[in-house]
Amino acid sequence: MNKKLILLVMSNLFFNVYAAEYHPLEIRKKVSIYSAKNKRDYQEDFFDHRTVDGGQLYAIYDGHRGTCAAQFLRHNFPTYFEAASGDNMRHKMAATCKKLNDDLTTHLQTKEKFEKTPSYGYCGSTAVIVFIIKDLAYFVHVGDSRALLEEQGKVGVATVDHKVSNSDERQRLKQAKVDDYIKVYKGCSRLKGLAVSRSFGDYALKNKLKEKRGSSGIIAEPDCTIQRLTEHHQFLVLATDGLWDVMSNEDVVQLLNEKKEDDIDDITELLVTTAISKGSRDNITVMLVDLLS
Repeated sequence: MNKKLILLVMSNLFFNVYAAEYHPLEIRKKVSIYSAKNKRDYQEDFFDHRTVDGGQLYAIYDGHRGTCAAQFLRHNFPTYFEAASGDNMRHKMAATCKKLNDDLTTHLQTKEKFEKTPSYGYCGSTAVIVFIIKDLAYFVHVGDSRALLEEQGKVGVATVDHKVSNSDERQRLKQAKVDDYIKVYKGCSRLKGLAVSRSFGDYALKNKLKEKRGSSGIIAEPDCTIQRLTEHHQFLVLATDGLWDVMSNEDVVQLLNEKKEDDIDDITELLVTTAISKGSRDNITVMLVDLLS
């Protein structure tokens, strides 16, 4: 059985699991993953890292209201990415995400029809992806899973969460005329129950908002940031919001600095257990890449 599949199965059976692997690119890069179901009944996080289209792909998908959407993304993103065309990497990533979301919607609708349950219409997922080819890193995300690149002991690059509470996203939702549906629940701003302003799937919610306002405001369009890698970049972190809800970018970088001489598996585990000690109750998956290993 595939090693990563075993890890995913185990993460639903046990409190937490981790794995470490090496991947060659220009140099060998060690990858460590620690995944905790935490206080949730089910593990809805999925992850992937592999060689694809001439580079290294690192990805985490955080499902909500089921695992179907996140599983679909994990299974299909590499193939769709290789097949996508575009004038540049931003266009290629945008085309990949659009086709993924379109086909995911069809997939969920088909499952809903044959299983005669409406639950699939509210199934969705976030995604955070880092694609590294030669010395360029492309940071791509939809939703509130986040990627962070450490640079000389400080925060170099960090993706900005697509949350309903984000000021830029809030303005976009206002322009879509759906901001009056935003309510605060337990301190979290939500649009008809959804805390993220961008997601894959969620077609039933999106359709209901479109019927009322002509647009849902909830999109699967990614943001893409490009960073040239140097010897000053050692650690790359990808994680679901279970980590970021209780730890800031600076908190994570500080821990990396304090423990940078430790084994990478120990550091990854510590990031997760620290988040749990700070009160996180959500699924937590952390992928830590040592770019200088």
